[in-house]
Amino acid sequence: MSSPEAINGAIDALIAVITANLTTLGLTTVTETDQEPRYLAPPEAYVIPFVEGIDSIKILSGGEEHTYPINVVGFYKYVDIQTGLRPVRTYGLTALDLFTRSNGTLHFTMTGGVNGGAEVNDTTLEVGYWRTGDYIMHYWQLGLQIRQIV
Repeated sequence: MSSPEAINGAIDALIAVITANLTTLGLTTVTETDQEPRYLAPPEAYVIPFVEGIDSIKILSGGEEHTYPINVVGFYKYVDIQTGLRPVRTYGLTALDLFTRSNGTLHFTMTGGVNGGAEVNDTTLEVGYWRTGDYIMHYWQLGLQIRQIV
C-alpha cells in the first residue's frame, strides 16, 4: 500500500461519511479543496487536507505512521446573527460526533481489495460568523488530526 493511496483513501472515506449525512448536517454538497474557498454557495462543506499543518511521519520497521490534519468547514447563509447561532452550532457538534468515539475510525478499500484504515486522533471545533452585505455567513470548522499506519 502506497502512502498516497492510503491517505487519499482516508480522505475519500471521510468525504463519504459527510456525504451520507448531508441532510443531518444541513448541507447540500461536500467538496475536497486545497484551501478555504473564495466563492461560497451555502449550505455547503469543504474538506481541506493538510491545511495549516504537515504530515508528520514516523518510520516503523514495517512501514510508517502518518499524522496529518484535515479540516472540514460547513458554511450557511442566514438573514441575521441570532437565527443561525444554534442551528450552526448543532451542525458543527453533529459533524464532530461523526468522527469521535466509536466513529473515530475511517475504513476504506484500496486497489486490489486491500483494506485500509485511519484514526481520528484529536479534534477541534470552531463555530462563528461574519457579515456579508445583507446577510450573515455562519460556519463551523472541524479540525481533525488523523493517524494512519501505512
